[in-house]
Amino acid sequence: MECNKFEISIEDLKNSIDVILDHITNDLGINKIELDQDFYWQIPEDSLHLLDQKPENLTMGSLIDDRDFLQTVLSDKECGLSLMLLHVAPLLRYVALKVGQ
Repeated sequence: MECNKFEISIEDLKNSIDVILDHITNDLGINKIELDQDFYWQIPEDSLHLLDQKPENLTMGSLIDDRDFLQTVLSDKECGLSLMLLHVAPLLRYVALKVGQ
């Protein structure tokens, strides 16, 4: 796998996520994660990559809402737009921190 620091292969990203989730389900035997927290801070998109400035105007996100959006995608594939990844990312972070292995 060749790595270019200016691009990422969507196939490589998908395959890496599959490997990680397979580890969680197959090796660790975890099939569900309890969402015992809901809200989290979101940094506005225009501040996200400005590392020389402290982010202002933080907003709140909801893991429960994110989960519900993904349930919509599962029941209606036409809702599976690329923008829905904004709901996947917080859930993946939560799972990573919760499982922690």
